[in-house]
Amino acid sequence: MDGIIQKHNFMKVKDSDIADEFNEKLQEWVDEHENKLSTKMVLDSLKIVQNQVCQDNFSHEDSPPGQMATYAFEHVISAIGVLVDNDKAKHASFYEALYNFFIKLLSCGPGSIHMKLMGEIIDAFEFQDYVKNLPADKIKPIIRGLKRKYSTKDGTEDYHDRVDGMIGQIIDYLFSEEQFKKYATEFVELYEYFKENTDNIDPQMKSVLNEKADSIEYELGGNIYKALNNPDVINKQWDKLLKITLETNFPKDDEDLERVTKPLSNIVDALKENGLTEITYENIMNFLIELFQKKEAEKIHQIVDDIGYFFLHLDEDKHHIKKNEKLFTLMAKKLIELLKVTKSQAYLEVKLVDAIISEVLVKSMGSSKEHVALAIEIMSMLLKYPIEQCVEAAYNFVREKEKILKWKEHLPMAQAIFKTISLVNIPDDSEVVGQYVSFMEHFLAQLKKSKVLGDLNDALVNFALCVLVQRNEKLFELSREASTWGTFDVKKNKSLLFEVLQNLAKLFQDEEFPWNTSYSGQVANNFVSSCMTALEKNGKTLSSNERGILIELVLSVIDKDFVDEDTGDVGSVYYYTFCSCVFQIIELLDAGKEIDRVEPIIPHLFNLLDHDSEDVVTTASSCIRIITSKSGKVLSPVLDKLILRLLKAENYDLMSAVNDVYEYNQEPMKKRFQDLFKLGVSGDEAVTSIFYMFLSKVAKNQPELFTDVNIKTLVQYSSEKSPNEASIVSTLDEIAKRLPEKLVKYTEAIIKLDGVVQYSTYYVYNILKWIGVKNEKNAELIMKHIAKRLEGPEDALVTYAALDTVKHIGGKHKPIVEKHRGTIDRLKQTSMNQTTKDLCTSVIDMLEGRSLEVLADDIGQTQDDVINLDGRVTTNENNINVVKEDVGRNKEDIKNVNIRVNEQGQQIDEMGRVVDQTVIKVEEIDSKTLSHAPYWSRDVSKLLNPKSEHDWRLLSSRLGYSNDDIRSWSQQSDPCMAMLNEWYATRKTSEANYGVLNILQEMNRMDAAVIVENAMKAAEQVVEDEDFDYPTPPPIFLSYQWGHQEEVKLLRKHLEMAGYDCWMDIGQMGGGDKLFEKIDRGIRAAKVIISCTTDKYAKSPNCNREVNLAVNLKKPIIPLLLEQCPWPPVGSMGPLFSEYLFIKFFQSRPNEETTDDRYWPVPKFQELLMQLSMNGIVPDENKVDKMYKKWWMPLVEEIKIDKKKTANGGQKTANVSAENKEDGKSPDVFISYQWGKQKNIMLLYKKLTELGYDCWMDIHQMGGGDSLYDKIDRGVRGCKVVLSCLTEKYTLSANCRREVSLADALKRPIIPLLLESIPWPPKGPMSMAFTELLYIDFHSDPKVQEQWSGPKFAEMRAKIHQILPGEDEHNLNSVNPEQSKPKSQVNENKGSFVKSSKPGTKRREAKPAAPSIKSQEEHTKAAENGQHLTPSPTNESKPKTSETKSPQKSNPPPPKQSMSPAPAKSKSCQIL
Repeated sequence: MDGIIQKHNFMKVKDSDIADEFNEKLQEWVDEHENKLSTKMVLDSLKIVQNQVCQDNFSHEDSPPGQMATYAFEHVISAIGVLVDNDKAKHASFYEALYNFFIKLLSCGPGSIHMKLMGEIIDAFEFQDYVKNLPADKIKPIIRGLKRKYSTKDGTEDYHDRVDGMIGQIIDYLFSEEQFKKYATEFVELYEYFKENTDNIDPQMKSVLNEKADSIEYELGGNIYKALNNPDVINKQWDKLLKITLETNFPKDDEDLERVTKPLSNIVDALKENGLTEITYENIMNFLIELFQKKEAEKIHQIVDDIGYFFLHLDEDKHHIKKNEKLFTLMAKKLIELLKVTKSQAYLEVKLVDAIISEVLVKSMGSSKEHVALAIEIMSMLLKYPIEQCVEAAYNFVREKEKILKWKEHLPMAQAIFKTISLVNIPDDSEVVGQYVSFMEHFLAQLKKSKVLGDLNDALVNFALCVLVQRNEKLFELSREASTWGTFDVKKNKSLLFEVLQNLAKLFQDEEFPWNTSYSGQVANNFVSSCMTALEKNGKTLSSNERGILIELVLSVIDKDFVDEDTGDVGSVYYYTFCSCVFQIIELLDAGKEIDRVEPIIPHLFNLLDHDSEDVVTTASSCIRIITSKSGKVLSPVLDKLILRLLKAENYDLMSAVNDVYEYNQEPMKKRFQDLFKLGVSGDEAVTSIFYMFLSKVAKNQPELFTDVNIKTLVQYSSEKSPNEASIVSTLDEIAKRLPEKLVKYTEAIIKLDGVVQYSTYYVYNILKWIGVKNEKNAELIMKHIAKRLEGPEDALVTYAALDTVKHIGGKHKPIVEKHRGTIDRLKQTSMNQTTKDLCTSVIDMLEGRSLEVLADDIGQTQDDVINLDGRVTTNENNINVVKEDVGRNKEDIKNVNIRVNEQGQQIDEMGRVVDQTVIKVEEIDSKTLSHAPYWSRDVSKLLNPKSEHDWRLLSSRLGYSNDDIRSWSQQSDPCMAMLNEWYATRKTSEANYGVLNILQEMNRMDAAVIVENAMKAAEQVVEDEDFDYPTPPPIFLSYQWGHQEEVKLLRKHLEMAGYDCWMDIGQMGGGDKLFEKIDRGIRAAKVIISCTTDKYAKSPNCNREVNLAVNLKKPIIPLLLEQCPWPPVGSMGPLFSEYLFIKFFQSRPNEETTDDRYWPVPKFQELLMQLSMNGIVPDENKVDKMYKKWWMPLVEEIKIDKKKTANGGQKTANVSAENKEDGKSPDVFISYQWGKQKNIMLLYKKLTELGYDCWMDIHQMGGGDSLYDKIDRGVRGCKVVLSCLTEKYTLSANCRREVSLADALKRPIIPLLLESIPWPPKGPMSMAFTELLYIDFHSDPKVQEQWSGPKFAEMRAKIHQILPGEDEHNLNSVNPEQSKPKSQVNENKGSFVKSSKPGTKRREAKPAAPSIKSQEEHTKAAENGQHLTPSPTNESKPKTSETKSPQKSNPPPPKQSMSPAPAKSKSCQIL
């Protein structure tokens, strides 16, 4: 055979007839010399064919040379089969020769004949298995051989398709899964070669190789870099990506951009999976630095965004981030370099910088000084950019590292932060101000905590002031925040204080300044208020220039509009500034030297007096009053104007100012006095009080201004007991002193004031004195009145004033006084007051004209009196001695009295003992009286009766009594005892004891609880308990709080009616040590715990103990919500119950009410019974009441399934359901949705169920007591496909994200259903899972979501059918007959390749071949056993398409059919 082949030069054959003749000769030789075949002959023949065919310019396979090569190779393969069949050789003898032939063919063009023969070799004699076991030095040449320029000169028209099929067959069939993992580095290099296509510039060939690269990626698990598991190799990819990115026109379009984004996505996924090294971090940052420095961000921001999401989702433990100080140093320095070279701020608008800081720097930062300095430098650089991501990142630093940032060591850097922020220019449409405010709040709080706010105070104040001066409106809110923290101290920063005030004055004078924003006004008010506070403490040493600045500040606001534009009321920044500073400034002006500085303010103050607002008028008038109180001279020139304003509207402050100014300018009073008098005497009380003081001044200086009418009025008001009577009488006194004739006619009226004017007697007698001296006639009248007063009861003040008046009148009119001398003499004799005596003597001396001699005689008389007094003292000493003797005798008497007192004490003690015995007898009698409460109740009552937060009232309330009950008991002498008597009267003593003890412990009244517990322990000793044991432990434990005991009793009753035994503490509990023992036994024996949840239950310590024990023992818990309360409950039960679903076990709607005593909705009790059944608790049928005979029939909507429309008439679905029920398997279709679309999804669930699909939907799978995440986890793990119903709320839902993430991690196929218009892929964490998936659009036509029919629904069913081929098959083919057609036609040319329609899909067309021997044996064996085997398909495509990318690798393909021809009917050919 080798000689026949050797004779022909294939390339020189020009005629097909020669090729056919060649074929016949070979066939004849084989038929005649089959027994002469040898291994060497066949190998030599194969070598000859190899040498002839392996030429780059070999002809097309259909050409005569191609036919020659085909015939020769086929006969060689056939001969190998004959040798093996005749046991002359093994297949293994030829594998190496075939392998070398294959490598040689691969190194050629390859042309069409080369690719054809390679396909024959692949399908020959289990060659695939041989290759799958080859060592590295044999595998790598095959992989390297694929890296070449693909071209041919043989004129093959479908060359690209042939290359596609050839490479696909090699990748899909030659290598095992283990080889792909083992030689991942080589396959990645091949993948990159195919992607780059540098040798293949033909666009069509580029497309072919790109698809083959995708096939390699699929074989490597969907991510080529994950398979490498070598960070060092992955790190080298960054240079390649950077080279592409920095190309001049990159990216030309979105497809071009994918040259970087797709491998980048794979790289970062691999890094997350395999871990990062410091070199990895450095390479990523170097990549970004080059990018930021050399490339505009407009077209490539997606690349930066992808890297940002990579950082955002790093695992701090897996990637060694936490407290990795070396990593922090590296990343911080690189980030600073990145921020310095950033060419476009658009890079910073994506989520990169904040992700690096929050997920790497914050978590890896140490406490060293270097780290703190780097962190502050980064913050300062970020704050320069008014971008939300940058400011948020700085905020994360200052918030998360509060304890580490030691600002005291970095004061200059902190000052730089203020400077940086003050220069920021925020765009009008930006919302970044909120982030700046948050940063500033934390920043300032840390400065204060670090006690450096004082050191940075000037920087803080300058920042706030700088923002105002620069009119940076976007930062006004920050300025407001800073101004609230800034302080002033005249001793430390006096110059700064006045700089602030001076700048504020200038800004107030600027009509264009935006004071209309609330923030700018608050800054000004904060500054002014702080400055005034500082000046109030230390403002006495101001210079003349500084006082001038204060006046300038007042002048800058005093003539501005005080009305707020927004509210229409007084309250503008000018008004608040004026009110904050004007009073303090006036007070700071020296009354003597500096008060004149207010003169420029005075005209403005007068203008404000005419303001519409009463508050403004009051403020202005107060200012005027303060000014005049310091110096009335300042306003003396405008006194007339001041009086006119006072006359216009009476005002206390203005009246006070007139009073102060009058003495400096009396002229205006001549024409204004009468008007003022009318105002004063009839005005406001406060004004009147000042007015009468003012009248006294006028009376001194201008008494002539008082008319007769004025005086009459004053006298009249004095007699009416006016509160100002003292001032009025004082005014009359001043007039009488100067012009007494004006009051002569009112003498009698003034006399009547004596005794009427309570505190002005002195002034009344003074007035009478001046009148009496002036007018003799009235003097007689006055003396008669005085004499009468002196004859009455003596009053020291009246007597003194009267005698003084008498003395003055006597000096002028002695005869008149002489008439009343007898009164004076009697007063002198009878008075006990020495002053009165002396005054009387003085008057008498005046009447008698006595001299000093008389006085000397009086002194002598006094001396005699002293001598007499000395004698009386001696007598008193003698009397004292007598008294001492009497005291001694009294002491003896006292001793006798003490003896008698002791005897009486002994008698009292004896009587006390009798009383104690009587009390004991009374208590014995009292205890024998009819009372239901135990004896120890009185001790408890003594503790609980005193009023406190936890007294007997709380105990009553916890025991379930109403407020009316508590009020009735409060009227008893012992309310607690009355309540306990009622409690024990209506309950068993043991139950009542346990209830009281339980609630006392909950109230934390351990003092009373100890009494109850000790009494219960003592009672245990009386008789031993007979332990109560159930025949079988009750499977249900009822956990509840005693306040709801009656409701739980009813629940137990109905559970027992339903056939369930329940454990309830009533009737079973003891006291003392047995309190918790029986609870423990009850919970341990139970199969399920029913938790009757209320607010009191959640707060009860004992109920918490029961729940904790149940959780630790892993007992199923079914929470029943007996009343409306938060879920999960507030308190320590919250974390335990957070993953449970509760059953709402109370009636809240009219349609839920029942006609009997049940307090729960009927369906909810059925739900409880279903949960008990699901937990494996079987009721006792003998105990089931007829009410609950058919409780298992739920009140739910029946879903009717038309079996005619389902595959196999519905039989398959029934079998599946039964199988699931037996095996506990989850439904095949998991419906993931957000509850806002529940109604539509229920319709979808119904529709799919009708079609025969077994679906998972939470409301049909879950009930009270189920663990939320556990059921969802089992549903996703057990399903075969996930329907993801996407809406805006779905993408934001935490639970929906968990479902999608779990499905993606478990590589479950996901079919996205778009129910609302949202961006694709959806934003946020779900984007990675949906990036490569195509959605089915259900949102365009809302009716589709109600009917679930039409083309889109058919498309969804088709996709489900691809994954679940056995389901819905009959309906699917009837609805969409196109899908029932075969996807490809068989090509009559054996062994030829056609182009795959989608990446990763292999399809080779060949003639059908007979089943293999193994297949025949299986069928024979099955037939013998009476079984039926479904024939497997001959061709199979991988499920990976551009529409649906399965995360799982497809099953291995079925055995390939032989591609070798069968020209002869030999046995070997049939086998092949």
